[in-house]
Amino acid sequence: HERNRSRGRMGGQIRIRIRFRAVASPWFDYLFVSRPELEELLEGTGWRLARVVEDDTPLYVAVIEKSQLS
Repeated sequence: HERNRSRGRMGGQIRIRIRFRAVASPWFDYLFVSRPELEELLEGTGWRLARVVEDDTPLYVAVIEKSQLS
């Protein structure tokens, strides 16, 4: 986390790629954030937290949706 922050990245940000045998995806960033951090990140972006799927572990899946214009 500290190394990420010293490089201007978020603490839970990782850079990964998917590999299967001789095939690999391009590198991409993946971000692990708490639910409050996610809600804060979405503020003012036009996206909203629509649903969260949780269990008794620290992991969750978030469904975000583009906010509808009124």
